[in-house]
This record gives sequence, C-alpha cells and structure tokens, in this order.
Amino acid sequence: MVFAGKHTIGIVTILVLHLFCSTGLSGQEIELYPDARTDRVNSFELFDFPEFTVGSSEQATPGYYVFEIASYLTILDHYGNPMFFNGIPGGVRNFEPQPNGQFSYYHIPDRRFYVMNELYQVTDTFEVLNGLITDFHEFHLFSNGNSILIAMDPRQVDMSQVIEGGNPTATICGLVFQELDADRNLLFQWSSWDHFDILDCDTNLVDLTSQIIDLVHGNSIAIDFDGHFLLSSRHLSEITKINRVTGDIMWRLGGKNNEFTFINDPIRFSGQHSAIRMPYGYLGLFDNGLNRLPQYSRGVKYEMNELEKTVSMVKEFRFSPDVYSPQMGNIALMPNNHVLVGWGRNSASVFLTEYDQEGNVCSTISLLETAIYESYRISFLKQIQSFFSINKDTLDFGFVEMGDSVILNVEIKNNAGYSATLYDFSVNSDQFIFLDTLPIQIGKEGINEISIKYKPSGTLIDLIPAYLNFRVDSMFEEEHLVACRLMLQGTSQATSSTGKYQTSRGVNIFPNPFHDLISIENTEDVMSVVIWSITGKKVFQMQNDSQGRLMLNQNHLNPGIYIIEILFRDGTGEFVKVVKSR
Repeated sequence: MVFAGKHTIGIVTILVLHLFCSTGLSGQEIELYPDARTDRVNSFELFDFPEFTVGSSEQATPGYYVFEIASYLTILDHYGNPMFFNGIPGGVRNFEPQPNGQFSYYHIPDRRFYVMNELYQVTDTFEVLNGLITDFHEFHLFSNGNSILIAMDPRQVDMSQVIEGGNPTATICGLVFQELDADRNLLFQWSSWDHFDILDCDTNLVDLTSQIIDLVHGNSIAIDFDGHFLLSSRHLSEITKINRVTGDIMWRLGGKNNEFTFINDPIRFSGQHSAIRMPYGYLGLFDNGLNRLPQYSRGVKYEMNELEKTVSMVKEFRFSPDVYSPQMGNIALMPNNHVLVGWGRNSASVFLTEYDQEGNVCSTISLLETAIYESYRISFLKQIQSFFSINKDTLDFGFVEMGDSVILNVEIKNNAGYSATLYDFSVNSDQFIFLDTLPIQIGKEGINEISIKYKPSGTLIDLIPAYLNFRVDSMFEEEHLVACRLMLQGTSQATSSTGKYQTSRGVNIFPNPFHDLISIENTEDVMSVVIWSITGKKVFQMQNDSQGRLMLNQNHLNPGIYIIEILFRDGTGEFVKVVKSR
C-alpha cells in the first residue's frame, strides 16, 4: 500500500541516515538554509542506482533484503531504503549472506567469489579446483570452513552422431560441483558427464543443433535434511537428489526422467531456479514456467512422498496480475516461515513479494525504473551489522502545537574503523529539519551529536515520513552507501473554532478529545477506517458503505491516545491522532 506516493510505514516515521563514500564531491561547498533544505537532490540520484516503491502492510516482516542489482551489492530494508550498496566495476552476481554469518558475491571479470565480513570488508576469495571455470550460480560457505561451488565443464562433442543435424564440433557445457574443506582440499566432486545423458535436456529450452550447447545449467544446490544434495538443473527442468557419499542419483523430479506422480500440478515446473527444503519436508522452488501457456512464473511449495514417489502442490505463490520471468528468480524461507519470492528478470518491474503461510501478500517491492533490472537471488536477514550506532532508537517529539517547534538531539558513533563524512541529506517534508552544518567529519570511533527540529505547519496528517541521506568516505568503491536508521515520531493537528479536525483530503473528524462517539464527515472517497492504539495494536476497523457522516461508538476503548487511519478508495491514506477522555 502506498500512501500519497510515499512509503506506508505504520505508526512511526522513518529517518534514514545514509552514509556514502567520499569522492571528489566531498569537498564541495554546501549552501546552508535556515530551515528545511527541500530543494536538495537526493543523494541516490548521483548514482545509477534504481529506485524502489514499496507496498507494505502490518504483516510485513521487519528485516533486510540482500541482493545484487545493476552492478551494486545491495542491502535494502523492508521500507525500501538502501542500507548498504557498493558499485563493483565489471559487474557482480549472487550477493548473499552465508551460513557462517559472512557475505559473498561473484565478480564477473575475475570468475571467482569474494567473501566479506559483517562490515563488508573483503576477507577471502574462492574458486573451483582442477582448472575448471567457477560458475556464479551457487556458493555455500559453512561454519566449519567447508564450501560448495559449481563449475562449468565444456567439452567438444560430435553431435552429428547424437542427433540429426547436430554440429560435429559442438561445445557442450556440462556441470561439475565440488565440496572443499577449510584448507581448500577436494572432499567431493560430482560431474553431470558421469550421470546425465545428452538427450536428458529439455529440448524446449535447448537447441541440440547449436554450436555451443548449455546442456544442464545448474542453478542451485541445497543440502537436504538427510545431508544429501538437491541439484536444480534449469535446462533439464529437473530437481535431482544426489548421494553425498557415493554421488549416485537417488531420485529425479521433473523433466524427461521424472520418477514422481504430480497429483494436482499437471503442467509441472520448467526452467526453474532455487530448489530448497522447507519445514515438514516440503520442497520449494521458483518455477519460471518456460513450458507453460499462458506463460507465468510462480513460487511453488510441494509435499513429497519419496517412498511412494508422489508430489502434491501445497501452495503456489503467484503475483496478481501474473508476472512472467523467463530468467532468474528465487524462493526463500523467512524466519517466521513466510515465503519470499524474488521475481528475477521481468518486464513488469516487480522485484520481490513476501507471502504469509496461507499465500496472502504481506509486502511487495517494485522498481520505478522503466529499464529492466534483474537480481539473480534475493535473501532475507532479520538483522545486519551497522557501521554507525545511535544512542536512541526513536526520537519522539510528542504533540507539538501549530506554530511551535521542538528540537531533539541524538548521538551518532562511527564504528566502521574508518573516518566518515556526513555529507548530504534530503527530506520529503519541511516539518522535520536537520539543523547542523554539513559536511560533518566523524573520525574512527568518533561520536557526533546532531540536532533535528520538528516544526509542524499547515493541515497535517498524523505521521510524516522523513529521510536523511549522507555521504561518507571509507574503504569502498566510489559509488557506495552505508546507512543507519532512526525512527522519528511527532504529531500535531490544525484545529478550527468549531472543534473539527480536517485532514488534507477534507475529511472532518470530531470531537477531539472524544468520550465515546467519534464523528467523521465528508466520507465519499473513504474506503475504510482503522483505529490503532499508540503501541500499534489494531483496536477497530470498518468498511465505509456510507456517503455521509460516520458515527463510531468507541465505548470499549480505555482513555488514552489513539491513531485513526483513513484509507481512501484510490489507495492513499491519512492518519489523525485523537485522545479519548475519561
């Protein structure tokens, strides 16, 4: 849900402190203004970084999305704000958190994986052994130091002996994956050349008469509950279970060699990505749907009976309207057992969706850009390490009368191990004002106090998003950002002589304070009304079927402060703070 073109944020406003690397711009003089600098260019616009729009609800899971996009390593919070990005020359793929608590990414020019610590400093590199070419599609780094990587293994094959019209000097790209120990010794190696036949491929996806044939296109390896491997092979439209000790195939799901009966999913999956095990033995995957007509992509969860070789579809996660992603995409399980679907490359600019266990949409993030950006895989983290710490989680300005203002201070500590420069900011309202002179240098382990003024003006909705963007210098590439987040809260209302409170959309709410009854006038465009407690608990909700005045009896509420949320039929909304008297 997007309110008036801004991010929906629930009961508090968000202030994001963005910290960028110092380049040649860091010495630029900044003109100072006595109040809000609303004419500033958002710092993100200085870079080729895509903009996101967020539709969120109270069911959205607080946390962070980890992915790569447009050559940027990126961590985005659930409000759609970048908390970290770093532009890597040459391009990257598969930026993700690892089971050992670190991060990794594949650098395309180097054809190897780089490992970073929690502060995004490169600490190691990984590549496959035996002279093979490291593939970007999968990398696991475990707590014991063991790792799993995929390799491309091209070989020349006379395809004229295999298929009519085949090329006698064709190059076929097979798949190898390796498990290495902490000292980079080879523990296990599996090769598609030993276990798959050339004719196993899905010929809807692979042209066997080509000069170069990507036969398998392995794109994920998961560890099953019993320790064996689950391999997703996109160009076979198959999930294969592989014995971790012997390398033998234990079963094959999908594709030409399917061993299972699909009970309630007759079209099955095709060209898939990201096969994972889920609780209770479910199998999850992102089904690109390349063989489906009409074409659409989905996340899907299957219940498997490996003894009876049956598969039942438990839930499919489809976007509305349908999205077709011919390339990339993934499914991931969140800590609360919600499902995250990354939509890969698609023309609808849909980026990711969070679903609850019943398949209801909790949140969707889309791209504002007209150009197609894709992300190979999107992961979720509940917490990330911050370069900067703030001595207060929330700045609550309280209730401020019109014409008055309140100034509050917070302390920011630089934990990055490098000097930093707070450089730039922008706000989407002139009511939250950054008062300090920029740029501000913060040394290693340095602490600086900043001041923020809340000065309500005009007829207000109750909660106003505010974002501050900062540039900093550190060890990253020129185009990068590191951010920390501070929550702001402040309320005010314009009042008339009649005691009516009017929102910016012309809806009247009165009286305030109220005893039991609340009246709401001018409701023609109002779709619903929700009342929240000050702690964020929903205490009342109703759909509006009236065209006139609403009378809300709230005699069940205890005296105190409440937030009325007015939802309009065009998808926007406004908030008003009310007080129930004794």
